[in-house]
Amino acid sequence: MHSRFASIVEGPLQKDPRFSKALDEAFLALVNANVLVPNATKSAQLLAHYCDFLLNKRSSANIEDAEMEKLLSDMVRSHS
Repeated sequence: MHSRFASIVEGPLQKDPRFSKALDEAFLALVNANVLVPNATKSAQLLAHYCDFLLNKRSSANIEDAEMEKLLSDMVRSHS
């Protein structure tokens, strides 16, 4: 989700630092607030479970190294 809106900031909004900062702050608030799953455990645990799911899926679904690297990099970037 972050990368989708980041492409808008980088493209039509010409990497304006104000929009970039606003996007990062909004995404951080979204992730930390557990808006998507209010009764769930902490966001970091949800992301860890998702990364674990991806790594387990990789062995059974033949996901390429480059694709896995991108997925995991996106997870790290979204939570940093």
